[in-house]
Amino acid sequence: MPLGETPRILVVEDEVLLRCLVADELREFGCDVTEVGCAEDALAYLEAGGQADLVFSDVRLSGRASGVELARELRRIDGGLPIFLTSATATSEDANGDWRFVPKPYNIPHVIRMMLDVLGVQPLERRA
Repeated sequence: MPLGETPRILVVEDEVLLRCLVADELREFGCDVTEVGCAEDALAYLEAGGQADLVFSDVRLSGRASGVELARELRRIDGGLPIFLTSATATSEDANGDWRFVPKPYNIPHVIRMMLDVLGVQPLERRA
């Protein structure tokens, strides 16, 4: 990611409270965040020209597609897009795909630092 650019993160989580917590923390770290509640909305956002440097998604989502199915479709569209999947009830398929897996519960600031590291962005101190 070019120096000085703001990381664009797409958060896909159907639990509204958790989605808001993660998105708010990402914003405090200086990220531009788009929030959606299901895989279909994530794909629609990207197909409409929305931009994401990284996708952070729950595995178990409401809607027709799971986070794993979303990750597979994203791989087909953009093989280099970093993807983080998270779940409290992971199967071996969830944890062992072509993405990074984060088990729930997780420490949000720690996971954000992992995301920024993957993007090659120096983590900033949180904006208080």
